[in-house]
Amino acid sequence: MQFFEENDNEQTSVHDLVLKMEELITKCADSAVYMKKRLKEHYKDRVVITELNGVSNIVTFKVTASSILNDFYNQPKNMDTAEQKASIIKAAAKLIQSEIKEMPVGKDTYPSPVALSSLEEQTGFLPGSLSAFLSTLFSKNTNGVKKASI
Repeated sequence: MQFFEENDNEQTSVHDLVLKMEELITKCADSAVYMKKRLKEHYKDRVVITELNGVSNIVTFKVTASSILNDFYNQPKNMDTAEQKASIIKAAAKLIQSEIKEMPVGKDTYPSPVALSSLEEQTGFLPGSLSAFLSTLFSKNTNGVKKASI
């Protein structure tokens, strides 16, 4: 469980967790089914496990906007300006990361060459929060190529 918590910023499969368990415990014979059961018991509704046929089940924490904003709101109020700024940036990054994780993505398809050459379609793949962040970050005079290159 510690490995999963420490590596939440990466996509981890149930199979990867079983292999890690076998690495740590030499005589461990846990199956993917058992690992999924243990994850659901331990984390309850705070974890999402994809259930796609023929694809490794990916495990990720379900971090909602409300929990991120609640954590941000409950921070100490006596922080200096630099700490407040860092805290705002971290909260924004967590919100964007949460939205990215919630996006439905299939590994079996890839955008067509037409979609890749269209600036409008490229930026259409971005989650709303990331698009808003990039629009704020880049000058309004930027033609969108910088935003699409992300």
